Amino acid sequence: MFILIAGGAASGKSELAEGICQKLCGGTKLYIATMDIPDHESELRVWRHREMRKGKDFDTLESPLCDRVDWEQVSLYGTVLLECMSNLLANEMFIGKKTSENATDDIIDYIRKLKRSVSNMIVVSNDVFGDMAGLDSFTVSYSKAIAEININLAEEADAVIESVYGIPVFRKGDVI
Repeated sequence: MFILIAGGAASGKSELAEGICQKLCGGTKLYIATMDIPDHESELRVWRHREMRKGKDFDTLESPLCDRVDWEQVSLYGTVLLECMSNLLANEMFIGKKTSENATDDIIDYIRKLKRSVSNMIVVSNDVFGDMAGLDSFTVSYSKAIAEININLAEEADAVIESVYGIPVFRKGDVI
């Protein structure tokens, strides 16, 4: 099963994704963490997410870029949670120095490969599609790239869920 979960900042999408992983797989799951940790605020956010996963049988793979994944390790798991696609895109563009177009293509290919490697794949993404008036061209290209990736993933997903204030809104597929 392939599930895309999207929502705004602090919308409950992480907790929702982890809960779905628990329902899909009783055993050990792989959490692919994409956040780069350049500052104290990022460290706190990562710590909070690690605390949320405690006791839920997740192994964590820190992988801020598409090319930093151990495919042999991934294949050992039946269920993979990738959080968060938006961080992955930012990393590919800033750290990997890719254009938004190249980063988009690489991420879509990467997620497709992950999806083929496991039984259950859950991807968490952000909803950043509000008013883009007054934003610089780089931010606009980043936002458009997120939209393109989300559209591609939504087309391929068995279920698409929007997390709104912690409430799952099913946009595609049945209730899990």
